[in-house]
Amino acid sequence: MFRRIEKKNIERIKNILIVVLFLTTVLLLSFFWQDGVSLRDLTPIIMSEESSYVPDAQELIRPRYILFNYGADIYTVLGAGEQYGDGTIYDEVRSIAAEYIGSAGSSEQIEALQYQEVMSYASVVMRFDYNIPLVEYLEQNDIESPIDLSDIPEMTSVGISSASSENLFIANRETNTYYRIVINDEAVISGLSARVRELIDEEENSDYVPYYNMSDIVGVENDALMPLYMSSSAVSVSGTKEFSISDEEELSRTASGFFSSGLDFVRKITENKGSVLYMYGTSQSLIINEDGRLEYSENIENYQYGSADFYDSLDTAIEYVANHGGWDNMYRNGYHPYLKEAFIITSGENEGYHFEFGLEYNGVEVEYTDGTILSADVYGSQITSYKRDILILPESDEETAEKSEWYAMAPIDVLTNNYEKICSIVSTGSFEEMTAAVRSIKFCCMRDSENDPLKIRPAWLIIMNDGHQLWFSAEDGKLLYHQPAAEVN
Repeated sequence: MFRRIEKKNIERIKNILIVVLFLTTVLLLSFFWQDGVSLRDLTPIIMSEESSYVPDAQELIRPRYILFNYGADIYTVLGAGEQYGDGTIYDEVRSIAAEYIGSAGSSEQIEALQYQEVMSYASVVMRFDYNIPLVEYLEQNDIESPIDLSDIPEMTSVGISSASSENLFIANRETNTYYRIVINDEAVISGLSARVRELIDEEENSDYVPYYNMSDIVGVENDALMPLYMSSSAVSVSGTKEFSISDEEELSRTASGFFSSGLDFVRKITENKGSVLYMYGTSQSLIINEDGRLEYSENIENYQYGSADFYDSLDTAIEYVANHGGWDNMYRNGYHPYLKEAFIITSGENEGYHFEFGLEYNGVEVEYTDGTILSADVYGSQITSYKRDILILPESDEETAEKSEWYAMAPIDVLTNNYEKICSIVSTGSFEEMTAAVRSIKFCCMRDSENDPLKIRPAWLIIMNDGHQLWFSAEDGKLLYHQPAAEVN
């Protein structure tokens, strides 16, 4: 009995000590934070950490577009996120590709002409804008192959043709190499052939936007794709910059996150051009501009970093973004981020990756006339360069209210109405020479970084073979901005 009483008293003493320790902690925190963060500010900080969203690599890696060839040189271009069944068109094409790979009997390299010939028939191609290590991609997507595919190092596109149902085609545009993965099981071939044909027929019977090669519309030698028309609900929208150097508290909080020791040993310089520079010796620097741009860099000279593969490097970049500005502002009000560019970089003996992220606004790509939306250089597990320039769109007002579909000026009319200006800019002598020099035509949401940086508007972006970028109003076709080839990143 006495032992039970003694045990009970001990438990009471423990509880009292816990309460005392808790109260002491609260008082100490109140004392140390009285000139800094108050106790009432703690809850919002914790909630912010819990509510911040960090995307998975696979969410950001998706084809820039999926190209359907209906035969007879008629095409359409679909965004990867467009609805198909219970998922997206990317989900469906990736699922078909996974079945091919899961039943593979062999693989081999083929000639470019063989690839072009077979893809000239009714076909589907999902095209990425960067090289992805094939084996890593398969592992990340839980796609298993019965054969070794390490002889196909990287890919930029995956194609399926109705003219060769036993093959899945892999291309690498950077190295101009092409491969086919061959299936030998006739039953599997028959099933996949029917599924591919059904997918193509279903899209062809939909209300699709027809695309043609420039050669079929203008009569010049140019296989760049151009839509006959473009309908959209995109409208002009004004936003606000993400960072401001006039808010000292926010400025210090943002800057301190880039330096491991905080700002105690960091030199702060307010520059005349409207920016604040933070420097930690000569090894690290951070610039926050009044226009909302942020640029961090680290000197990696004479330092040896470890190496990491594509996906590990991308995960490092994603986590860094989460801790330095976050992802939330890229998921607001119809925004959606994606991996826009990726390539290997080197410095001395170090090798890493450069990643650039883009944004879609209600399914339409946002393109800046100058600068980068978001980018990071990764060496091993270290970020050595980070650039961020996010335009925050308003929650809800008349500008962002849902709008009805409208038709943009046809791109051929844009070229026709402006051909003299374009010829003068790119130094071509005739309409035919000018149209033959077009590399690509894209409907997008334009942000004029120089003249109107707080607004995005629907536009046609025409890129020439020499690198010139020309922006035209999608409403009336007027030239809005052009960027000389030498300045194109």
